[in-house]
Amino acid sequence: MNKFYFLLLLAVLSFQSAFALRPDDWKSDPVPNDLVRVTVVFTNDIHGGIMRSEADFLNPEFPPSLGGATSAYKIISALRERAKKDGQSMFIIDAGDIYQGAPIGTVTKGEAIVEYFNKIGMNAVVVGNHDLDQGFWTLDSMIVHSNFPWIAANIRKKGTDSIYAGLHPWIIKEFGGVKIGIVGLTTTSTKFMSFPKNVAPIEFEDEIPALKRSMAEAKAAGAQVIWVAFHHGIQFDEEANYQRIVATENNGGFKHEWVGDAQELAHRVPGIDVMFAGHIHMGKPKGWIEPKTHTFMVQNYGHGGDLGVVDLYLDKKTGHLVKYKMPADNTMLLLLQEDQWGRDVAEEKTIQAIVDTVEKGMDEVVGETLSDLPAGEANAPMVRLVADAMLDWGKSDVSFQNTGGVRESLPVGKITRREIFNVEPFGNELVKFNVTGRFLKDIFIKRASSERLGLGMAGAVITFDGSKKGDDKIIKIELTDGKVFSVDSTYSVTTSDYLLMGNSGMEMLKQIPEDKVDWMGIRLADAITRYIEKKTPIQPKAESRWIDVSEKK
Repeated sequence: MNKFYFLLLLAVLSFQSAFALRPDDWKSDPVPNDLVRVTVVFTNDIHGGIMRSEADFLNPEFPPSLGGATSAYKIISALRERAKKDGQSMFIIDAGDIYQGAPIGTVTKGEAIVEYFNKIGMNAVVVGNHDLDQGFWTLDSMIVHSNFPWIAANIRKKGTDSIYAGLHPWIIKEFGGVKIGIVGLTTTSTKFMSFPKNVAPIEFEDEIPALKRSMAEAKAAGAQVIWVAFHHGIQFDEEANYQRIVATENNGGFKHEWVGDAQELAHRVPGIDVMFAGHIHMGKPKGWIEPKTHTFMVQNYGHGGDLGVVDLYLDKKTGHLVKYKMPADNTMLLLLQEDQWGRDVAEEKTIQAIVDTVEKGMDEVVGETLSDLPAGEANAPMVRLVADAMLDWGKSDVSFQNTGGVRESLPVGKITRREIFNVEPFGNELVKFNVTGRFLKDIFIKRASSERLGLGMAGAVITFDGSKKGDDKIIKIELTDGKVFSVDSTYSVTTSDYLLMGNSGMEMLKQIPEDKVDWMGIRLADAITRYIEKKTPIQPKAESRWIDVSEKK
């Protein structure tokens, strides 16, 4: 987006809603002759969240119902009718992570989500890192059954310069005579977050060269301007993150061709008019305009509770974005409340039939907790409980689990299989192996040296000084079974296969020989279930297993 169009865009940042807040009331909106209107519906990180649900975050006592796909379908139908009546265009895009995380997505291996996307007329989907959680063969199957293209310019067939079979690096969409090149990108960190077998025939090219090449190809094929869909995000604090990017640029510049997030990509590569971001699950109601390159960026929340909608007005001659309008005052993210949007009954019946099959037994009560079990940081009760379940099943000296793998908290009261699935939806398995005390201490040093500990622990209490380095950082390692820790002793460890593969900063575990690993034949979610059944009612103690004495100085 050039500076002229950027100034025009700034002039309409406060422009009010073009339509009211019910689909039936959305009126036609006259479009100037020199502009083309594209109504864009954007989603990201749905993670299988197409079912009806309750918005506990709005009102824990009386949560309003969210319609999921049934309400989204009704909104999209109304928008499509509006676009047809006005002689304007509509475009639907998803920025990745479509199925893994809810039973309807995980159990059907994405098939149910693809069917839903086919029905709403999805125009393009980017490959997300979790879209490879069940292997490249599952991605292959989703591609075959999709009536829309999957785009990812930086996913190549291993050992070649060719895009992985079935994917498109870019597509061109024509809106009222304006040709837009849309490039897809997947975060290169996917290679660190997937099991080797799941990405065996795939390699990930750094985002910047893949994007620049694809932009040139799309323009050579007739695209007037470029949009990008990137499975990476606008950070929680976009202003602070922008300052970090600028500071890096001013202090020697970037030393690599991969990027840390969507904001960095938009900053480093000029010439992108619009970017659809994701991965971070942090919605941006008003979007974000990159101050240097003026790329207009949008991003939704995760799990399908919201639908992103924005009207983009493009210059007929150049294709550049001139202005945009949001569907409601100050937001382009529509919370799918049933009492506001209603729901499509036919779609509801279709989804419910699938849900009834794949979720059989999910509401069975397996135990009870006498207090809330919040997830989050390494000492959080839910994180400790997961590590305790690992330790109990593995009968090992210590266990650990990455905090990012503990996806939900548990509220006080009855605990169901569904809630445990939500805590651990990825199907990771438990593994056990032996290491020396020296190796174990090095793991503790590495984690205590990170900005975030990120590692739940059971079987040990680590006292450390965050202000020091190396061996001096660890003050004391106390084993909870009463043994005296020694770097010369051997200890058994239970963890997940995800960490064993070196993910979440645990590269050291890749040194464990395959023939020394005991694959325990149980999924982490099942181990948690059995632990809760055995220990119910759960009454967690107030304790810390990572103690940083520097915070007390």
